[in-house]
Amino acid sequence: SVSVGPGTLIVCTLNLFAKDPCAEALAHELLSSPEQFHTECAIAPEKLQEYLASVKKRGPRREDTMNHFWEIDNKLVEDKLFWEEAQLDLRKIN
Repeated sequence: SVSVGPGTLIVCTLNLFAKDPCAEALAHELLSSPEQFHTECAIAPEKLQEYLASVKKRGPRREDTMNHFWEIDNKLVEDKLFWEEAQLDLRKIN
C-alpha cells in the first residue's frame, strides 16, 4: 500500500474473486478494515502517473523464470528443467 494524494493505493496480485478462503478473507479485510493497510509511504499523484507512464512505455516485462516455470508444469524448483531453462549451472557458481 502507498498513500497517493488523499487516498491509499493497495496492489494485490491475489485473485480476490476466486472461490478461495484466503482470497475471501483478504477481500473482507480490505473492505471492512482499510485502516489496517495504512502506510507512511507516500507518492504524489503526478509522480505516480509519471512512473506508470514510463513502465507502460517500456512495454511488457518478461516474467521471471521461476514464475514462468511454475505456470508451465507446476513442478518443484528442484526439477532439473527449471535450472536448464534458467541457464544456471549451480556447479559453476561459487
